[in-house]
Amino acid sequence: MPVMKEIPAEVTGHVPVKIWTDQVEESAEQQLTALAGSPYVFHHVAAMPDVHYGLGATIGSVFATRDALLPTAVGVDIGCFTGDTLIPLLNGKDVPIKELAESGDEFWVWSVTPSQRITSARATARRTRGNASLVRVTLDNGKSVTCTPDHQFMLRDGSWLEAANLQPGASLMPLYTKTDRDGYVMVSQPYSGRWQRAHWAIARTGVLGKIPRYKGQRVIIHHKDFDQTNNDPANLEFMGDRDHSSFHRLLSERNEHWNSAEFKRRRYEVIRRKIEGDPDFLAKKVAVGTENILRYMQERSDEFRAAVAGNGQRGKEYLLAYNTSEKGRAKSREVGQQVGQEVGSRHHVCPHCGAEGRSNFFISRHINRCKKAPNNHRVVSVEALDWRED
Repeated sequence: MPVMKEIPAEVTGHVPVKIWTDQVEESAEQQLTALAGSPYVFHHVAAMPDVHYGLGATIGSVFATRDALLPTAVGVDIGCFTGDTLIPLLNGKDVPIKELAESGDEFWVWSVTPSQRITSARATARRTRGNASLVRVTLDNGKSVTCTPDHQFMLRDGSWLEAANLQPGASLMPLYTKTDRDGYVMVSQPYSGRWQRAHWAIARTGVLGKIPRYKGQRVIIHHKDFDQTNNDPANLEFMGDRDHSSFHRLLSERNEHWNSAEFKRRRYEVIRRKIEGDPDFLAKKVAVGTENILRYMQERSDEFRAAVAGNGQRGKEYLLAYNTSEKGRAKSREVGQQVGQEVGSRHHVCPHCGAEGRSNFFISRHINRCKKAPNNHRVVSVEALDWRED
């Protein structure tokens, strides 16, 4: 079989790398390049067709040395999952790792930094072992992971431990996601417990490039395929908020169905029936809107402050006029009575530790930091299995 790819000595700085496959993952190629740059490596580094990244050295690599003995220059396979293990991808799909390995493609996955910040990373999957011994790690949420005994899990404190050495009660680094009311994926950041929209968590890793500025506009991230659960970086694009609105309006204007008299008539009819059938319909919509804006103020506080900058000056004269009116004074007395009742009853209680506060704002902030809140995956058991798999 001929050499499929060669990394020249000019690139490595010492000797070339000869690769006997046309499919080599980026991490393995970087590892091979670094190895070939070592002064004790002789003539060239060879990479076999099964080459892949390893601990210590690249798996499937062969090289000779001059004036040196390297008894530790043997690659160790990173622990493995069984082929049916589902991998959550950034495009919103959960795909069996066997299917990913067979595709040979690179893909985007969730990752976590040493500072416990959820981010994104490129990955590849490979079939690295045959007929391997297995263990099953069962978690307190009822789910389990089948892997090799040497597969390393990240613990809640950021350290690593092999599956075989996990003890019941050990806390693993979590990945919690949910979908908000607008259909966007949210991730909980382990370092703070705060929820963040996934596309912004990904953008702040720099994979989309430098976050731009648009004069007079707020920066937003557009999902090119209009699927808000697809956060693959190739599907994300920076835009100004006004440009984004114009873009969607243009799409709407081009769609004759959305702008037809029949569509508008039917839409108004549905709204009318909802109001007539449910006297509380409008009140419910107001409640939902209030909940959404309060959550927006908490979860995207920087963006909210930028959006309302200058509002105080613009609304000052109207607010003063309202506060000094009879209607405004009556409203102030009503609000004061409600706050007094809340402070007296202290009925806002953390369901995890029992801490009490004066408002819903206290609870939302407190739970993010509550040490008794469920913010990790705990190990229930580690069981050696009596069968083997690739």
